[in-house]
Amino acid sequence: MSHFKSLSLLAVAISFTSLSTVANAQALPQDRDIVSTRLRQPSENVVHLSQIASCDEGGASYHDTSVTITAQGPNLLIQGTSLAGTAWKASLRISGLGCTIFHANLDNNGQQDLVIYSPGITDQGAYGTSLSILLFDKSGDPFPWQATGRFTLVKEGIQEIRRDAKGVVIMQTSELGLPAWGGISFVSYLYRLADTRVIASQESFEGIDFPHVVAASQGDPKITRSANAINLSTNMVALDSNSPVQNADAMFMRYGAESSSAVAASTMSSAKSNPITNPTIDANALSNAGEHMIVSDGSKLDLPDILVVDNARGARHIVFHPEDTDVKQLAGKKYRIHPTGLNCSDPDDCHPFIVWAK
Repeated sequence: MSHFKSLSLLAVAISFTSLSTVANAQALPQDRDIVSTRLRQPSENVVHLSQIASCDEGGASYHDTSVTITAQGPNLLIQGTSLAGTAWKASLRISGLGCTIFHANLDNNGQQDLVIYSPGITDQGAYGTSLSILLFDKSGDPFPWQATGRFTLVKEGIQEIRRDAKGVVIMQTSELGLPAWGGISFVSYLYRLADTRVIASQESFEGIDFPHVVAASQGDPKITRSANAINLSTNMVALDSNSPVQNADAMFMRYGAESSSAVAASTMSSAKSNPITNPTIDANALSNAGEHMIVSDGSKLDLPDILVVDNARGARHIVFHPEDTDVKQLAGKKYRIHPTGLNCSDPDDCHPFIVWAK
């Protein structure tokens, strides 16, 4: 009898060990996201955002003296006029989960800025949430910014938008990789907001050193290269200018003939050694496959996260995640262009963060 009892106890022990192994194997990848875990702790530093509108199946509608917001289906349109009377508009597509729209003076310049929160439909808003921001300068002209990652609604506003003695910061965490490709890594950045500019910062905030990388494989150089190449800053636009595109003799940060993968990042890093005048959009505008913008000097650009177009009358149109039809409208009209920043959130697909056209 004691022999069978010993075997039974051994079987139970093996079963518990197996269950523990399975449980650890099934642990959610985001459990390793240290930044998200830390931010879930209550904090008085979360920036208070005032909700002004939301969009769902019924659309969206908001209007005040400076801005009008409408939505039909997945298309959100925001329109307004600067203090000088110049019209501007911004357009973006939202997922089937809708959006929440806030305003607040994020960059401490006296102007109300707009924040659009739109959760990703594929993961119920975990790491696929889009945070789109329009920062307004003292003249009432909008400057765009956008990031996709883990952003969480809380009572005060958005958990990842906080304030310290220096001002407002945004902490953005993205997933890199796939479980089948060696695992999921997490890369977190700290962005400071100041006078309509968003600036990546390498510092410690609330006990976290940024940028913060949790690599699935410590020996995978691809994650480190991607993390170092990502540049969602907008401070390359001079404070005395409303666009990096100059009217004459401007310098253009050139991408190579192909601007995908790490090639684009390496080309951008050496671009300052070979500056050229701002080219214009080619008459054909797009490659045959519709994957690249073609410019007059022969170089190609992948479609950016954001396209900003300032027309001859000074009106500004901001397009988040432009499609080929948005680019075709620029063809043959002699728009000078200038790409700024780089998004390598997909290690095999680097593309410009913003392309300015003027």
